[in-house]
Amino acid sequence: MAEESRIQNSKLNILFGFANSFITTILGFVTRSVFIYTLGVNYLGLNGLYTNILSLLSLAELGIGSAITFSLYKPIAEHDNKKIKALMQLYKSAYQKIGIIILVVGLSLVPFLKYLVNFQQNVDINYQLIYVLFLADSVISYLFFAYRSVIVYANQKGYVLTKYETTFSIIRSVVQFLVLIIFKNYYMYLIIPIMISILKNLLISIKAGKMFPVINEKGKEELDKEEKDSIFKNIYSLALFKISSVVYTSTDNIIISSFLGTAIVGFYSNYSMLTQMASSYINIIFQSLYASVGNLNATESKEYKYTIFERLQLLNIWIYGIVVVCMNQFFNPFIKLWLGSDYCFSQKTVLIISIMFLLPGLNNVINIYKDSCGLFWETRYRALATAIVNLVVSIVLVKKIGLEGVFIGTIVAYLTTIYMVDPRVVFQKIFKKSIISYYISLIKTIVIYSITAVLVRYICSLISVTGWIGLILQGIAAVILINIFFIIIFGRLDEFKYYKNLLLRGLKR
Repeated sequence: MAEESRIQNSKLNILFGFANSFITTILGFVTRSVFIYTLGVNYLGLNGLYTNILSLLSLAELGIGSAITFSLYKPIAEHDNKKIKALMQLYKSAYQKIGIIILVVGLSLVPFLKYLVNFQQNVDINYQLIYVLFLADSVISYLFFAYRSVIVYANQKGYVLTKYETTFSIIRSVVQFLVLIIFKNYYMYLIIPIMISILKNLLISIKAGKMFPVINEKGKEELDKEEKDSIFKNIYSLALFKISSVVYTSTDNIIISSFLGTAIVGFYSNYSMLTQMASSYINIIFQSLYASVGNLNATESKEYKYTIFERLQLLNIWIYGIVVVCMNQFFNPFIKLWLGSDYCFSQKTVLIISIMFLLPGLNNVINIYKDSCGLFWETRYRALATAIVNLVVSIVLVKKIGLEGVFIGTIVAYLTTIYMVDPRVVFQKIFKKSIISYYISLIKTIVIYSITAVLVRYICSLISVTGWIGLILQGIAAVILINIFFIIIFGRLDEFKYYKNLLLRGLKR
């Protein structure tokens, strides 16, 4: 029954997540297209730059949310309302303090923005006011009830909140679209998400309170010293991990803007938007599994944990294979048709961006097990190493080879730190197995992807139809070819047979 419940919750999370992402993808393309044509690449560059700066400021959160979520798995399973209430009160207090810290630190950065914003020509843009509006949107999430959503996610009911996310994403995108069309005003464009965030967080707070009335109860509950020590130990470890993650994902645009110009951030943001959209769809599948794997870890044997790991790993390899091969093949043709050839990078740069997208993806299942099973302490120093290597190598290489150097620095950091530590910790602590087979599997996967990419490029070259119809036909041919090739390669594996049987059972229903 426990496994059936985990599967059912995961299915619902995936279903609602896909619906949300599909809607927001369509709206995102429409809004961005209007944004570019009405406001231009400089505003687009500021958008990307300030998003990354605010991501760095979110370091103040320091992984508290993940630590509390992990701590909630057991009391939710055991219906320990006293402990649930104590954890939620701790989280509320922490989130409010974090919001204040982000606000104060964020405002203190305003005088230094002139060193990061780098326009190639004189433009009349109040970049300081724009930054303050970005800051306000970020702080609101911490100050207005957002902490309550954690209990819903920890209970494997993320699909409930996805309904709210979808509704408010539609409202935000439609209103922003109208503002761009009618007023062409960037400041109004930024005020809209602030107002919507307040309303969304309020409604989510009410919903969470109805689902878990214990969080509405008056009176204060305290955790004992051992429990607090365990949580703070995880927070310390997650803080280091958060630093690594944010530096890995959020410093590229800052370096690009400082060394190469804010407009270049605008060009790159089109590519990063596409990779983020791809990640959002993939994450729907795997993010929905975090709570289920956490429950699995608390109830099952190490042999069964490894069996589930192998199944998830094949699914992960299959999905990322399709996405990264298509990404490398179709990025530039898509952007050329969408925005024009002036917005395209070289194919070599596209390949590097695709690799930068792939590396975290192939480590996806390792991350799920590491985080869901609470292995924060064991990877704490690796996180710092990742941050330092990424920053140093990116800055050195951007001076030598430009934009590609920034991306190569990110790739080097991931390969030399995360891939060396995280898989080993998971295999040692959870599965009690040697890591060698995992690395051999990764090498085989890269070889398979490379062969697939060559085959796809050849097949697409045979389709002479141009325009959007040609791109769609090439995309369909590529996806069919990739799946056929993967079936030939992986078809004899027990993991493939598991999914095949699962699909057949689903079709019979």
